[in-house]
Amino acid sequence: MNVKLIYHTKDYHKLVESVMRICYQSYDKENENSHKSVRAIMAKGHLSIASVGNMVFELEFNNKNYSDMLEDLVHMQEINQFIKWTNPYSSKSSGKFHVSMNMLTFLDLYKNIDMNDDHNETFYYMLEEVNKVPELRWFYDKTVELPGSVNQYSGKGCPELYEPIVLDEDYTKLKALGLNDYELGIHATITMNFVTDRAISLQLWRHWSGGCELSQRYVERSNASFRLPLKIDKDLAYSLKTTNTMLSNTYDYILRHCEKEGIRKGRAKEIARSILPNGTLTQLIQCRPYRNWMHLFKLRDDKHAQIEAQEDVRAIKRVLHEIGVKVD
Repeated sequence: MNVKLIYHTKDYHKLVESVMRICYQSYDKENENSHKSVRAIMAKGHLSIASVGNMVFELEFNNKNYSDMLEDLVHMQEINQFIKWTNPYSSKSSGKFHVSMNMLTFLDLYKNIDMNDDHNETFYYMLEEVNKVPELRWFYDKTVELPGSVNQYSGKGCPELYEPIVLDEDYTKLKALGLNDYELGIHATITMNFVTDRAISLQLWRHWSGGCELSQRYVERSNASFRLPLKIDKDLAYSLKTTNTMLSNTYDYILRHCEKEGIRKGRAKEIARSILPNGTLTQLIQCRPYRNWMHLFKLRDDKHAQIEAQEDVRAIKRVLHEIGVKVD
């Protein structure tokens, strides 16, 4: 059996840190060595920040070890359903197994697979490959220290409404490595950073993805903008703006009242956010397999979808098209 790590997200630890900074609005704490705080956050159980990015393995086999490899992969999927693999004996797949997962899935397998069990040989070889990459091994081996560096993902800036940012994609890279269209749908991922409103964010999470959303504990009325529905007249727009101003004042009143009652700040925000309207803007980081993005586009870039959702999805399609990702 031959197992090879053919692709991994570059500076994976920096991508995870960037997601963490977005969710917890802690940009001011970022520096060349601040990725170390990722370990502390994940140790507390906040693991979703590692559900972005990708690792892709190529597995070569012979007829003798094919069934053992297949059994190993099934066992991995029993532990964590988000591992993805394609079978070379399928007419839709190439002549080799390809297996992909994000760091969160890999860590789950690492913690729960018995490495002394001969039936886990495939994962053992995968682990050997990951061990060769310090920035990957860093997530589970505390003896590994990484040098400080600028975070390329944070350097991409902050998204605006209808102006999403691609944090990471491997569609073009895996295509260049020879994966066919079917395999790209399964294994290629896109990590997108974008702004939408709370109502649309609920719709988008229905289409499976990994990722995070701006923590609502960190919403302040000073930075929580409101999106007016599209294609409405001036009178209705004025009414909505007036209502939003009233809610904003109520939000501030709740915070002041909680402070007076000695309620801690984080809990006060949890209470106050209960009156935030669905039109309040939020920020999402979503990492989906390419096929899942296509499913989202099909359903939300459609005349039957909510108009605001259509515009959000078209903005995402536009930026993907610009970097060479097939979106139609």
